[in-house]
Amino acid sequence: MKYKNLLFLPLMLLALLGNGCAPKITTTELLPVKIDAYDSTERTILILPVTERSRPKPGFLMNEPLRIDKATFRTAIVETVRQTNLFSEVNMSGDADYTLTTDILGQRLLGVTSSIELLLVRYVIRDNKSKKEVWSGNLFSHFELAAKDVFAGSDRTAKVIEGATRDNMTQLSKSLGIVYKSPNKFR
Repeated sequence: MKYKNLLFLPLMLLALLGNGCAPKITTTELLPVKIDAYDSTERTILILPVTERSRPKPGFLMNEPLRIDKATFRTAIVETVRQTNLFSEVNMSGDADYTLTTDILGQRLLGVTSSIELLLVRYVIRDNKSKKEVWSGNLFSHFELAAKDVFAGSDRTAKVIEGATRDNMTQLSKSLGIVYKSPNKFR
């Protein structure tokens, strides 16, 4: 009977260290630290609401429910695209020369203390006039916490989500820069 109490303490400790509270995600922490700015194409782009791929079959590496709000993720995309300076306007509604669709394909926490976040996102840009795809990419990002942050409770979860998203936004801005430098793209 006295051993039963000894098991209770470690279980309570694990619960306190776990994801008990919803993580507080800060949009500014989702943005890349440094984004290359390009000459504007004088074109506009519409960022559509973020969608989530329907749950994959069990066993797929990225089969967990989203831990990031789709509206917050969309805001991060808008700010990232704005900072590239590629488009004269980056809109969340209305008409535009291009449309960016975003589909979160998967998200996963790894590690004994959930110190690694994996994020897979599909982006597609279409020219609204020609209806042709200008660019698409599946961007896989990950983030691993420093050892000092592993026992940070729900802050730990927020930090790994922010880190993986920030990495994804960095890849997005670099990919858009590569497309911009390609002949006949965004022009």
